[in-house]
Amino acid sequence: MRRISQILFLLLFFALYKLTDFPFFFKIDPLVNFSVFLADKKIGLYLLLPLCVLILTYFLGRIFCFWFCPLGSLLEFVSDIFRNKRVLKGKARSIFKYVNYILLIIICVCAFLKYQIVGLVDPFSILSNKGLRIILVSIFLLEIFQKRFWCMYLCPLGGLLDLTKKCRQLKWGLSQAKRVDSPHFNIPHFSRRHFLAAIAAGVSLPLIGKVLKGHAGVVQKKVLRPPGALNEPDFISK
Repeated sequence: MRRISQILFLLLFFALYKLTDFPFFFKIDPLVNFSVFLADKKIGLYLLLPLCVLILTYFLGRIFCFWFCPLGSLLEFVSDIFRNKRVLKGKARSIFKYVNYILLIIICVCAFLKYQIVGLVDPFSILSNKGLRIILVSIFLLEIFQKRFWCMYLCPLGGLLDLTKKCRQLKWGLSQAKRVDSPHFNIPHFSRRHFLAAIAAGVSLPLIGKVLKGHAGVVQKKVLRPPGALNEPDFISK
């Protein structure tokens, strides 16, 4: 049943992407819509469907990732074809185990500051945006190291859904429990250093973006001036 669901939703994703402009998967995406909420600070009906996904996750675990997500399904199909059963262990695993939560914090901080970067790392954006093909290829190459490497260690949407599931586990007092979906998904024990570093990165990115945008604007103005043009103030005054 799970494989049938994966195939159906994968076909639905590409059918909607190729044949219509209806962004169904983005409308149910908790990460994208939560980022919009943080930026606008307004509650609206657009939060209803993502909230349903979170409620479903709260009671059933990361069913969205393993039954419905088109990118996760593609990654699983590729790994199954090559019969990849590798699993990160030891130091390699410890390096990546918090990355999706760090990305999630950075995205939220940037969104709160009205600097949206969610489109660069959201799985639906990566799968549908031609400008992010290099990221998509990199995600598939990561399958060499472990099956669904992106889903387990890097996906910020997966991190958000995982934290939603953990809310129920914490309510039950299972602070040391493992994820029911996979033996490799552990409850995050975030250090203060990780948290503060993620906050700092989230605050820094909008500032860096503004500086680079301003610099690009200056460069563009210089490039567009004809050869032999007057100095900038004189040129503008003419």
